[in-house]
Amino acid sequence: MTKLILITGISKGLGYAMTEGFIQQGHTVIGCARSLDAIDKIRQKYGAPNDFTSVDVANEQLVKKWALDVLQKYSPPDIVINNAAITNYPAPVLVYRPEAQEISTIFGYWSFQQEKAFEPKSTQPFLLIFL
Repeated sequence: MTKLILITGISKGLGYAMTEGFIQQGHTVIGCARSLDAIDKIRQKYGAPNDFTSVDVANEQLVKKWALDVLQKYSPPDIVINNAAITNYPAPVLVYRPEAQEISTIFGYWSFQQEKAFEPKSTQPFLLIFL
């Protein structure tokens, strides 16, 4: 049985690998990443029924718009994988790092927004995974 799988952070690393793997297994992937260039390359490689959009998940308006667009085109996803992240540079734990705010914003905000956007529309439970 094929699944509709939504994944954030698909432009590289684990998100890209999961996207490839799920599509190869016959599932439909709806994905996002911040890089429009990366999204364009993924779109060229994997066409319909898969759907890829440039979205910064730390931006409330962009997340809401993307969720509405997804839910207008598809039923609520069977699986939601929150993989979006930014790379932070190694530093001692007690040193303030400016990117720490952005990292926590991306994880916390996306987690809250995806639940608000997708859960109320679903008539059945879906699997939510945070990476």
